[in-house]
Amino acid sequence: MPVYVSIDAFLIDCGRRGLARRTVQAYAERLHLLDTARNGREWSDLGRDDIEKWLDRHASCSQTRASYRSTACTFYDWMISRGTCDENPARQTVRPRVKRGQPRPIRTDDLARALRAADPRMRTILCLGAYAGLRAAEIAALRVDDIDLRAEMLYVRHGKGDKPRQVPIHAELAAALEDLPMPVRGPVVTTNRHTGFSGGRTITQAVAQYLRGLGINCTAHQLRHWFGTRIVEQADIQTAAHLLGHASVVTTQVYARWPEQRGRAAIEHLPPAA
Repeated sequence: MPVYVSIDAFLIDCGRRGLARRTVQAYAERLHLLDTARNGREWSDLGRDDIEKWLDRHASCSQTRASYRSTACTFYDWMISRGTCDENPARQTVRPRVKRGQPRPIRTDDLARALRAADPRMRTILCLGAYAGLRAAEIAALRVDDIDLRAEMLYVRHGKGDKPRQVPIHAELAAALEDLPMPVRGPVVTTNRHTGFSGGRTITQAVAQYLRGLGINCTAHQLRHWFGTRIVEQADIQTAAHLLGHASVVTTQVYARWPEQRGRAAIEHLPPAA
């Protein structure tokens, strides 16, 4: 069976199963990388070493490696169910141990400096990350119809896992949106050519480039970390999970694991031994 038929049929089945659009897109990108590494051989000819080399080349950190390995496992399981393959070489590879990381929020003074220096478009992007907790892909996908300034509410139609949510609009974000030359319809934030950003990666690159220009070594996702840590300090874990668009509060608990300011205050109040 030609490779494009195999991959396309697999992706169609993923859509039928109700997988999120971004999940299917991620599967497609990874599988086409695996197809390149296949070098024209049959899928059944790939062994454990071939998959390991592919992972070594394209997945540097353990979390990325786990995601790529999971994609390959799922794809081979699907081919086995279709009778295309007899074995799953991906499941024979080493399963990486993924450690749950700590949040790395942008410093508040760095955020304030970045907001002061930003033009209306970049200020809106920064506020969507820091004051609404949107992921980069969610910022790129946000449309004018998703903003209700009168009700002071923002709607994320297709969050991670296609999980929708609504987030109240903070005054800082409202001011940024009012200053933004927002189109009548279409994406809220656009490029210099007045077209929507193609995806989360382009938002991530734009924010990183802007922050580096200010001497701030942070990523777009660290804006969301700033939002998450502040919300957990102010609200219960279920509220924070909803605002962050987490499917489980277990994910949200990462933001509550290390309340730095409280920990610092507790240490400062330790009584002296003498």
